[in-house]
Amino acid sequence: MKIYAIDKKSWLEVEPVKDGSYTATSVEVKIDIGHGAFSAKNIDMHFQNLGTFTSELDHFITDRDIAPRLNGTYDSFIEISGSVSHAFIKFCIGDEDCGAKTHQYSLCGSFEIEQEHLAPFLKIMKSIKS
Repeated sequence: MKIYAIDKKSWLEVEPVKDGSYTATSVEVKIDIGHGAFSAKNIDMHFQNLGTFTSELDHFITDRDIAPRLNGTYDSFIEISGSVSHAFIKFCIGDEDCGAKTHQYSLCGSFEIEQEHLAPFLKIMKSIKS
């Protein structure tokens, strides 16, 4: 599921990855700021607090007094914050290459999102949890 920025130029996508008995999550982000563009994708993301995050995101949809944060492998995270009239997604998508020497990579940022994406995002996160 893609969560779009209010200008529709940037998005973050979360998709479950199932390969037999192996389960992971693919997280991809594309950012277009006009004079620059950025992208990152991790196809083997594992989340550490999915149950807490889905519960807090459910609460956030009706009461904006918290900022649910989903922590993932390689210092990755997705955080939702905002007020009654605005919602923002903050993210860091990380990965590493463990060849002869370990190299770490990440793309971090944030953008304002369309609020109607919150409930469908909650639904996909609950399906990943189960």
